[in-house]
Amino acid sequence: MRKMITFLVVVAAIGGAGYGGYYIWMRSKEETEKIDGTTLRYSQDVYPILKNNCLKCHGDRDPKKGISYMNYQTTMRTVVPNEPAKSKLYQALKGEDAKQMPPNAKLKANEIEIIRAWIAAGAKSDG
Repeated sequence: MRKMITFLVVVAAIGGAGYGGYYIWMRSKEETEKIDGTTLRYSQDVYPILKNNCLKCHGDRDPKKGISYMNYQTTMRTVVPNEPAKSKLYQALKGEDAKQMPPNAKLKANEIEIIRAWIAAGAKSDG
């Protein structure tokens, strides 16, 4: 009986860890799933992310370091179309080769992916 209980405890521990690992793997896969940037629109997909997370410091009035995300034209000063890795906006959101932005709270993975996909697809304006 004692061997049976030990066996069940070990199986439950292994099965539980396996299930937990599977859940974490599935969750991170969903969060970083690639998005087709050709379907993204600046005003509907990109700007709301910038508005909710960046405009407090990088808005219209005296934007920090002269970087403003108030509109498409000012946003493009920090974007290299088709090259997210060379875009200051994307670098800052990822915290790679730049100071992490926003400084107190990282964006959600899917928000960063939207920005990456939009830049990779050419960072086109709506018009």
